[in-house]
Amino acid sequence: MEFLDDERGVSVQVGAVILLAFVVIAISTYQVQVVPNQNEEVEVNHNREVQERMQDLRDTVGTVPARGVGGSVAVPLGTRYPARSIFVNPPPPTGLLQTVGTTNGSVGFTVDNASALDGETADYWNGTARSFSTGAIVYEPRYNVYQSAPTTVYENSLAYNRFRTANITLTQQDVFDGNRITLTALDGEVRQEGRTASLTVRSATNEPRTVTVEGNASDPVTVTIPTTLSDDEWERILEESGQYDQARTDPNANVTDVDLVRQLSTDGAVPLFLVTFELEPGTYRLRLAKAGVGTGVTPVDGGSYLTTPESTSRSVPAGGSETLTVEVRDQFNGAQSGVEVAASVDGDGSLQGGGTERTGDDGRARFTYDAPSSSSSATVTVNLSTGANRSQQVEFDLTVTASGGGGSGNGAYNVTWHDPENRTASGTATVNCSPRGQCTIQGNGESAVDLPMVMFTDPVADGASVTYSVSNSTVGNFSPTSGTTNSTGEDQTTLTVSQNGTVTTYVTSGAGGDRVEFTVAGVAGGPDFQPGIVYTTPSDQYLRSVGQNGVIRSYDSAVTGSVSAVGAMEVDFDGDGREEIPFVDENSNLKLIDIEGETQTLIGGSTFGPGYTQTRLGVGTYRGTGPYVFFVDGNNELRTVDSAGNLGTVYRDPTKNNPKPITVASVGGTGDIDGDGQNEITVVGSNNDKLGWVDPNGQENQLQERNTKPTSANSISDPADFIGADGTVEFVVRKGANSVYTVNATDGFSFTTANSSIADGPPLATVDIVGAATEEVIYIDQSGYLRYITASGTEGYVRDDDGNRIGVNQGTSGVA
Repeated sequence: MEFLDDERGVSVQVGAVILLAFVVIAISTYQVQVVPNQNEEVEVNHNREVQERMQDLRDTVGTVPARGVGGSVAVPLGTRYPARSIFVNPPPPTGLLQTVGTTNGSVGFTVDNASALDGETADYWNGTARSFSTGAIVYEPRYNVYQSAPTTVYENSLAYNRFRTANITLTQQDVFDGNRITLTALDGEVRQEGRTASLTVRSATNEPRTVTVEGNASDPVTVTIPTTLSDDEWERILEESGQYDQARTDPNANVTDVDLVRQLSTDGAVPLFLVTFELEPGTYRLRLAKAGVGTGVTPVDGGSYLTTPESTSRSVPAGGSETLTVEVRDQFNGAQSGVEVAASVDGDGSLQGGGTERTGDDGRARFTYDAPSSSSSATVTVNLSTGANRSQQVEFDLTVTASGGGGSGNGAYNVTWHDPENRTASGTATVNCSPRGQCTIQGNGESAVDLPMVMFTDPVADGASVTYSVSNSTVGNFSPTSGTTNSTGEDQTTLTVSQNGTVTTYVTSGAGGDRVEFTVAGVAGGPDFQPGIVYTTPSDQYLRSVGQNGVIRSYDSAVTGSVSAVGAMEVDFDGDGREEIPFVDENSNLKLIDIEGETQTLIGGSTFGPGYTQTRLGVGTYRGTGPYVFFVDGNNELRTVDSAGNLGTVYRDPTKNNPKPITVASVGGTGDIDGDGQNEITVVGSNNDKLGWVDPNGQENQLQERNTKPTSANSISDPADFIGADGTVEFVVRKGANSVYTVNATDGFSFTTANSSIADGPPLATVDIVGAATEEVIYIDQSGYLRYITASGTEGYVRDDDGNRIGVNQGTSGVA
């Protein structure tokens, strides 16, 4: 009997083969379809991040013309795919970041037909074309899957994406903004591939000056820039930003024509063109700067021209002295320090010292001219260099008048000011004169002060011509500047002061004259005084403040150093009419400084430094005494120091025996939080877990709501009547994911806003910066700019007096 073949195992084998085939097909399909799709998503997300960082780079370069500071930006050039066990990834994608045109001398922007309004500055800005080398920064992606990824470009205040068929802008242009022209030259060489490029943007110019220039119909101001965009694209960009006015009908837009000059013969990732912009006849505020990136950044040459912030025609009393100030600027209008300038006298009189001075940090050199004892004239010539041309020379024309001073003139009559102390100043301002000829105007918060001033002649001169002048027109001016004496030999004019500082007032008639020097303080409306936001600069943490008028006040870095903590500018500690800023300098000294630079050390570094917790500083009164600066010591104890430097501790139940110090993580300031007519101290609990305040009885009051923990111990503000000026005091806290809350005793958390750009950690501030009679929340965004939020939720950038955003340090000092 024969056995049949046994085929019972065949179906199992066939099934296994088919199953294996399905697995192989599935794996192959996943490798071919799913893996590339997932990797493309990784590449797309990476490209979005690159675009954001290129916008940050654009914003960082934009801080250079604002205040001469830069910053750092990290651009992720490549990325990695997710790890896979059995599937295969291609090599990690990379990208190339490089500068274009910055090493080519033919690539630069030009300003033509711009003539300065200021006489001395006009010797340099005289309509001649001025050119400055610059370039662009380009990121080229090298992806494996995402083949339609754009090339991202920064140039001339723009960040945009270049696609094969179109270009899409990521930001608006800032070159033209009404009557402002802002141009930042880019210098240096960058060429980086790999994972991450860390770019440090540094200013190659000192704090730039804004120069007012004008053009006319026959020679309009033109700006020519090297650009990677066509003239048609620039027309579209200008239209989007409201700055293109070909029909010349929009008073807020001044670019009337955009023309392609030619394509530049440069090698690079993107083509470069020269495009010219023509502006309407009129007056413009020109601000230039130079930013350096990478290697090979060339320093700005020394002084290019010499100018003066003052009048070059002066009247000096016989036997008196006059200070003559000049300023050295580079080709970007940046003040140049350490430059030697020389002065000489042609005529009578002499210069104190050797006639040679070096410019200080402000780019200015000062010479003192001593007038002869009798009427005369002289010309003081200040030169920037040997054989200086017209733009490197300033001439002061000085008229020496016989001093009236109550009867010592050499003419037919003496000319004398009546004592200004006997005149009534406008508003609440007061005048005090002692000794004669030296007076103080205390503005007491007035925005400007008018002071009537009367001169007289002895013997009486009826119908005599009188001339009035000042030494510093930024502080004060006369109106009228001339007159005629009446039958009693008198004439009257009005001195108007609108800024704190010193101004000497002169009256001359015939061969006689007199002068009175005024020290002006407490004027709140002047650009050099207005209290406001306190902050530190991005790179060096030097102390600054800015008020509603946008004028930034810089405090002497030799006094402040790199500041590690600040408090609000809202308390006059020494009673001189000027609010002081409390700050901690780089040597850990706790100090006060006011707008005039008057400085006082409250606690020396050897005492204060070892026991200091780096948080914001609070200011205000407590328990009816003060004012105090509040800080947190090394034991987390809440401490006070008064204007005399006396240290104190805030105790729990201070009237009891052996009271315990109150411990906190940070302090905001003082205000009537609970409406009982007494100030409380706003604080964050010692474990950084609760918000609250300390009442006059030393009791800690905490919000009862859950989840009251701030983002960080520093993420609070000083107290203020923030919402509607309704008499209820709030303070502000950053809590949770990018949210800002206001807090008070009655409502707990009330007004809220969310903004993903709020920097994580620095203190906040409450300041009326928009002039709406209520305070706004001031914060630092993640790009390092000052911004505000109103109680109605309106947001905006805090800008300087030229309309530029203000870059600040994002560290623990924050804003106050």
